[in-house]
Order: sequence, then structure tokens, then C-alpha cells
Amino acid sequence: MRHVPRELRTRIALVVGALTGLYASTVAAQPAPPPAPPPDAPPLAEPPPPVPAPDAPAPDPLGDALHPAPGGLTPADAARHASGSSRVLAAKRAEIEAAAAKVDQSLVAFFPILTLSATYTRLSKVDSKLDLGLPPGTPGIPEGGFALESPLNSYQLAASLVVPLTDYVLRLTQAYAAASESTEAKRLEARAQELKDEGDAKTAYLNWIRAKGRRVVAELAVKQAQAHIEDARVALAAGVGTRADVLRLEAQVAAAQQLVAATAAYEALGEEQLHMLMHDDRKQPLAVGIDVMTDPSAGQDPPLEELVQIALSRRVELQALEANVRALESSRSVLWAGHLPRIDAFADLLYANPNPRVFASGEDGKWVGTWDVGVRLTWRVNDTFTALGSTSEVDSNLAALRARAEALRDGVVLEVTAAYYDKRRARASINAALAREQAGEEGLRLRRMQLRAGKAKAADIVDAETELTRSRLDRLDAHVDLLAAGVRLEYAMGGPVDASTPGGAIAPLR
Repeated sequence: MRHVPRELRTRIALVVGALTGLYASTVAAQPAPPPAPPPDAPPLAEPPPPVPAPDAPAPDPLGDALHPAPGGLTPADAARHASGSSRVLAAKRAEIEAAAAKVDQSLVAFFPILTLSATYTRLSKVDSKLDLGLPPGTPGIPEGGFALESPLNSYQLAASLVVPLTDYVLRLTQAYAAASESTEAKRLEARAQELKDEGDAKTAYLNWIRAKGRRVVAELAVKQAQAHIEDARVALAAGVGTRADVLRLEAQVAAAQQLVAATAAYEALGEEQLHMLMHDDRKQPLAVGIDVMTDPSAGQDPPLEELVQIALSRRVELQALEANVRALESSRSVLWAGHLPRIDAFADLLYANPNPRVFASGEDGKWVGTWDVGVRLTWRVNDTFTALGSTSEVDSNLAALRARAEALRDGVVLEVTAAYYDKRRARASINAALAREQAGEEGLRLRRMQLRAGKAKAADIVDAETELTRSRLDRLDAHVDLLAAGVRLEYAMGGPVDASTPGGAIAPLR
């Protein structure tokens, strides 16, 4: 017979002793058989089978840690604070006011042009005579003609009214339409910026949730690793474990603690970013205000084709580009009018001393008023060539805007499609991660029992812990990815869609 090592003999002795004790306790605990019933007694009725107790829900430490707190911050709160304090959005609103001022300017252009003036002129002395052409010596006619007194001061009050007839037809209406469309485009651009700020805030909120959940998972890993160290020490004391197993598990605890520190840093960074977007006072700590580990929009999304059509009709960036196209088309009409002559009606009123239209009106120092009305045709030939170049420039800008609109439509289709399938993928990932987590918990439980009995090594425990931690992180990421895909889909759709509208709805992340 081969020589049996001492360690193996010790383990065999322990196992045999444990089996012997278990058998003895089982025999001692067995109840005595009941006495046989009398022969004439009726057979005893069998007791009803016990009713199984309902299964209690399995504990979910990750879900408990991310459970919404009363008064906690929600994505809608973060979006409202971010859009209300956005610096970029404030600049967009100032641009709306500037565009509205241009609308007022174009409206004033419809008024006739009224010009008022008051003039004083100091004139040099001029010796002038009135020669009637009569022969010299004519009675009553001084020699050399009548001497005329030249006024030294001239005073004029004038009013001029011009009505641009051709502008009413070819310029002013188109200019007002261009200014109005530009204002609408600025308003839509501001709305697009508002939706972007809200989406960025919701994304930052979910990044903070993700970092917070990872810290919770890391803390769970620390607690598990610490419990396994105690198991390894018990096995070492019983002679079925090794010192290497204890050291390996202590290293696993240190690695888990390092993971806690890293995830806590990411959580602090995400919280700071969220504070920055909301521009709050940072005095109150943030608390979760939504149930992260559930799917609030399960089964509520309409078909993809319907979502694409809704997005193309509601996306404000597309509407802004279309408004800019209409504004440029109206501006082109204004520039095209530069090819043609102008026709203006005018009226002038002059009240002067002396009045240049009245002979010798200044001799008696009286003010004399005169007026005139007429129609004027003006054609500045150089403006024709200038209008040709300006019109070509506008045509190029129109082509560029239309191309951008087509590219944006393609981008919207891709955004909606990607977000739609991201939601489906995230839902499937939740189920897969949950199954892996349950399997990992059971596998870790069995490995822990084997470690106590000396049938597993520290490496087996570390592998099981790593698999469980990875599955928990995957489940967390899947839930956050689902909410993030909802945010992207909401933005791609141009905002949330009401659930009561025909054709389905998108449940917004609130």
C-alpha cells in the first residue's frame, strides 16, 4: 500500500467523523413509529398537503440603493433648471428680439417718407439792376435800370413727402415677409436649443445615476469579499484551507475598495457636471427622484415608420431651416427689384423769406408759402449690375440651405432609428443581465459552501465574485441605457409625444 500523506489522512478523518455524527443525529432524531391501529378501526384519513407559502421577492440591493427618495431630483427637474439658466439659450432669445426689431423696421418702411427741414442762410451782398430794355431817357425809368435790393438773410421752412409706389409692389411686402420669416427661424432655433439643453441635462442626470449605481455595486463587492475572507479563515483554522487563499481574498477586498474610490470620484464628477448645467447653488445634495430599475415606457412605442414620420414633421431644426429658406426667397425678390426703375410720387411745401419762387419776395420781409406735387421716374443703371451679383449670392445660399435641410432629414431618420433599436436592445439586455446576476448569485453561494468545506480555492471565489459584479454592472447599464435611449428618442422626435394622441406615443423621461 502506498504511503498516504498526513494531510489527506486528516481530511479523511474529518469527513468520516462528520458523516458519523450526522448519521447518529439523524437516527436519534427519528421519531418512534406510531402504534398499529386496532384491526376493526377504520383507516386514518390522510392529512391535506401543506399549502406552499408564496415566494418572497428576492432582495435587490442595487434597486434599493437607487430607489427614488421623496423630493428627489428628476430628469424633468434637471431639464427645467438647465433650460431656464442656459447662457446659450439667453443669447438665442436676444437674437429673437433683434429679429423682431427688424420686423418693426420693415413695417415702418410702408409709411410715406416725410422730410422736414428748417434752413437759415447768410447771403453775400449782390448789386443787381432790373433793365427793362427801354431806350435811355424814357420817362420814369432811371438810367441803367431799376436797382434791386439783394437780401442778406434767407429763411426757409420746408416739408417733403415721397410715396415709393414701386416699392409697395416690389420691395416692401417682400422685405416684411423676409423679416417675419427670419424672426420665426430665430424662434425655432431657440426652441431647438432649449430641447438640446434639456436633453443634455437629462443625459448628465443619467450619467450621474450610472456613476452612483456603480459605486453601490462596488460597495456590494467589498462586503462580499470581506465575508469570503472570514470563510477562508474558518477553513484555514479547520485545516481545509490555505494561507494563500486568505491572502488572495484580502487582495480582492483591496481591489474592490479601489473600485469604490474610483466610482465615488466619477459620481462626484457627474454630480458637479449636473450642478453646472442647472446653475444651482450646490448647497443641497442630490437625491434620486425616479425609479431607475424599471422600464416606464415598456410596450408604448409606436412602429418605427410612424416615429420617423412624426419626427420629420415635428423636428424644429427642420422647421427653422424651412423658415430661413422662405426668408431668403423673399429677400431675393427684394434684390430682384433693383433691376427695375423706381417710380415715386412726391409733394413739397416751402414757406420761406424770401421765397425763391416769388419775385422780390424779400423786400418787405414777408414769408411766402408755395407747394408742388409730381411723379418721378428714377433708374440708377449701376444698381442693375449690383442686383445681379446680389441675386446670384442669394441663390447660392438658398441651394446651401436646401442641401442642409435634406442632410438634416437623413440625420433625423438615423437618430430615430438608432434610438428606437437602442431601446429594444436595452430591454433585451436587462433580461439577460438579470438572468446572469441570478446565476452569479447562486454560483457564488455554491462556491462559498465549497470554500468552507475545502473543495474550492480563492481563485474560484474571485471568479464568481467578478462574474456577479459584472452582471450587476451590466444590469445597471442596461437600465440606464434604456432611459438614455428614451432621452435620445425624445430629442430626435422634437420633444415628447402625448400618449393620448392617435398613433401611439413616446413616454418622456420625467
